[in-house]
Amino acid sequence: MMTKDLGQCQEAGEGSVRKERTSTPQAATENSLVRAGYAVPGASLYGYASGTARGMATQARLAIYKYEGFYTDIIAIGAFSAMAKGVFVSCSAGNQEHPFTAEHPYLVDCIRLFMLEMQRGTYSRVDKSMVVKKAGGMGMILADIEGYGEELVVDSYVLPVVVVGQNAELGVEPSPVVATFSSRGPNPVALTVLKPDLIAPGVNILAGWTGALGPARRAEDTSRVSFNIFSGTSMSCPHVSGLAALLKAAHPKWSPAAIKSALMTTSYAMYKNGAPIKDVATGKPATPFDYGAGHVDPMAALDPGLFYDLGVEDYLSFLCAYHYTTRDIKVLTHIDFTCDSSKNYSAGDLNYPSFVASLYTTSGNGGAGTEKYTRTLNNVGTPGTYKVSVSTPSPAVKILVEPKSLSFTRAYEKKT
Repeated sequence: MMTKDLGQCQEAGEGSVRKERTSTPQAATENSLVRAGYAVPGASLYGYASGTARGMATQARLAIYKYEGFYTDIIAIGAFSAMAKGVFVSCSAGNQEHPFTAEHPYLVDCIRLFMLEMQRGTYSRVDKSMVVKKAGGMGMILADIEGYGEELVVDSYVLPVVVVGQNAELGVEPSPVVATFSSRGPNPVALTVLKPDLIAPGVNILAGWTGALGPARRAEDTSRVSFNIFSGTSMSCPHVSGLAALLKAAHPKWSPAAIKSALMTTSYAMYKNGAPIKDVATGKPATPFDYGAGHVDPMAALDPGLFYDLGVEDYLSFLCAYHYTTRDIKVLTHIDFTCDSSKNYSAGDLNYPSFVASLYTTSGNGGAGTEKYTRTLNNVGTPGTYKVSVSTPSPAVKILVEPKSLSFTRAYEKKT
């Protein structure tokens, strides 16, 4: 089984695209090993997270490379070309959930300190420990500020560090929760497409580490380890890539869109007790703008029953709905295509596994209006009948699905 990683896609998800971050050896090592690393017994970081480390798809082969572009979104350009050739692409949503106002770390110099208390903010946690060490400190207490909730993320520091939440607690449950750093929706470019698509494990992940740099990821750290612990959407991304490789191996005929659909429609947004997944940043129930379709469920994704498929023509129609010119489409897709002026293209009809209904409030209408979407389902399960179940958290919104049931008699039968 072959998968391909677009290196810059992974790194661009961590914030603005910066050239120096697109091909770092540590990024390539950690992400590739989470995707497809062999089982390694006795893995740990200084004795923490000890056990057998393994990638998601241990038999997969990886082709890892970065790509360049010249239009407004180089990720979109590369991802479209990959999709058109049947390659599944997963991207990190990014670690920029809150626009914090803290501009500088709290600095103390000319004083030798045993312990310095600092707050989380704009600068990285490891950089703060570097400042403390250079100031003569022998340890650091890092306190969460408002907006980070009670999330404790593991880092490898250059001196002893204790990280505490606003209200420190032990044995916090339930799990999983949406990480504080995970970027949220709505989609700023295409409002009809829900983003993020889904969530996956990405906090305190043990992964293989390059010997080119110390675990603190700073030149001053001269120690060397074989494994390190990471957090970020760049850790959830390789989990999804590995799962996609497993699904492709089990279902070779599935398209990239079919694999995405299987992962999304079988994900879960509630705990076993029926309570909604929590947002650790607020301590309140998360929403689809936080988790998308939900948290991935690998075993369920192998047998989704139905899926929503998409091809190149569907995406071209989607671009036309957003009034892309022939030149725009050429730059993005490398395809010569002109939108048909006689057609009424609808962005909401992209056969995506989710959608967003935008109800605009104007003077006197209170946001009233009707949005209509069409979807086509492809049967990959046994013959049977599927019935619609609808729930809405707001009585102000009414949802109607027609028909109320769909019956399938054969594999890969399609119905709308």
